[in-house]
Amino acid sequence: MPKSGNDSSSRDGAHLVGSLLARIDRLVAQIAARDERIDELLAQVKMLNARIAELEAKRGGPPKTPDNSSLPPSRGQKANAEPPAVKRRRKGRPGVARKLAENPDATRRFYAERCACGAVLGEAGQELAKEYDHIDIPPIRPITTRIELFRATCPCCKTRVTASTPADMPEGTPFGPGIASMIAYLHGCQMIGFKRLTEVCQGLFGLTISQGAIANVLARVGEAIAAPAERIAAQVRASEVIASDETSARVKGKTWWQWTFGCATAVYPRCAVRHRPRRYDLRARLQGAAQGRVCGRPPPARSRRRHHCRASPPSRKATGAVARTQADRCRGPQAAGRGIPRLQRQAVCVPEAPRRRADQQRK
Repeated sequence: MPKSGNDSSSRDGAHLVGSLLARIDRLVAQIAARDERIDELLAQVKMLNARIAELEAKRGGPPKTPDNSSLPPSRGQKANAEPPAVKRRRKGRPGVARKLAENPDATRRFYAERCACGAVLGEAGQELAKEYDHIDIPPIRPITTRIELFRATCPCCKTRVTASTPADMPEGTPFGPGIASMIAYLHGCQMIGFKRLTEVCQGLFGLTISQGAIANVLARVGEAIAAPAERIAAQVRASEVIASDETSARVKGKTWWQWTFGCATAVYPRCAVRHRPRRYDLRARLQGAAQGRVCGRPPPARSRRRHHCRASPPSRKATGAVARTQADRCRGPQAAGRGIPRLQRQAVCVPEAPRRRADQQRK
């Protein structure tokens, strides 16, 4: 019995020693891992200390800007503007204000009614102290007039007779001459398109109008001003010297040439289809104009064979020819006679008709 007790105690001691040794090994491994971590942290602290020392050394230098570093221009800051210098005060002058209207539409008089002390003042004996104009535009709205035409039966011939339409309000369009002139001015002079013109009419005048109605109004205005335009063209034709200029214009998705012919007293604009090579039929547009009076340049020979009765747009050479012809006219009739043919050659060119290919081969 005593021998078995000793064996069990020896086994328990050996087990305890083994567990203690295993624990010691684990602790030694943890200590080694912590030593490595400490070494890493010491190296990082050393590096950070070096970086701090470097930054402290640079603390006194200029800040980084797009001019002294690789910073992009968007990171830069604009310098504050210097305060403006104090300008010397100019000598005072009497002020200029809008002049009072000579014939005001209405006049309103206001009299002093009560003094600051409470006394009542009468209108008699008061003198004019100040006056000024107040200008405003009344609300603009379209005036709609309903036209009612009655009819009756003739007691003699039993014919049904309807009243005639008034001359100032004809049937066919609801828009009168005031609206037509306003639309023509806004579209022709202020260059407002059809879509925006409908918005302008609705917003400013309370007038509802479609783009098609605007096109019809402009067409009627064109017919009405055709006769005055022809008189202007005749006045331009009768001028001694006709100056001209051109620019491109878009008409219904195509490029046209917008021409302007002018003299000292009138200007005649025209718009024509653009040709290739660009030539303009001056003879058709200004029928009756004297040759040598429209500034222009003759087309080349190839273009003259392909396009008949066409003259090219104006040029500086032709303008100089006009000036030379005027100078020759001042020097005398003989010099003027020599300058007119030169001006004719550089101004209006009416080429001959193209010959047939057979005639050219025969020659």
